[in-house]
Amino acid sequence: MSHAASTPSLTGRQLYLPRMSDCGAEVLAAAFRSAGLDATVLPPPDARTLELGARHLNGDECLPARVTLGDFLKVVDASGFRPDRSAFFMPTTVGPCRLGQDAPQIRSLLRHLGYSDVLLISPTDGDGYQETETYAPSLMRTGWRAVVSADLLTKLLLKTRPYECKGN
Repeated sequence: MSHAASTPSLTGRQLYLPRMSDCGAEVLAAAFRSAGLDATVLPPPDARTLELGARHLNGDECLPARVTLGDFLKVVDASGFRPDRSAFFMPTTVGPCRLGQDAPQIRSLLRHLGYSDVLLISPTDGDGYQETETYAPSLMRTGWRAVVSADLLTKLLLKTRPYECKGN
């Protein structure tokens, strides 16, 4: 059986992306939308984010793990949440970073909490994020362009900001 045949569809599901960076997350969500997927970036984290994340972690994880988990759990706790119509995006890595542990841990916790119907889309750098092509063949190139563009714009912003003139 091919990987594509065993992968659940994102059609009709709201895809939530973690706010891994301000500009990068927004442009990546736009890339998903351009490929026909209903994607949105999670709101900025707050105290409730940290509370929910800490409730289910032991404290050995990095802060981004707590923030991402807490933000996903805020969505799950929201009124009207439909697990069968939702999906979370959590990329992973095969390198030494703890990021490689986040997606399996989130997937396990969602199952434990009774949300096994929620998809967790977790492409990996180990295969060049090929899983994304399963959902939208054009997404790889568009997503790459979006992220590189966001990085360049951020670099230009940070290069210019020290020289900005403040208004009267």
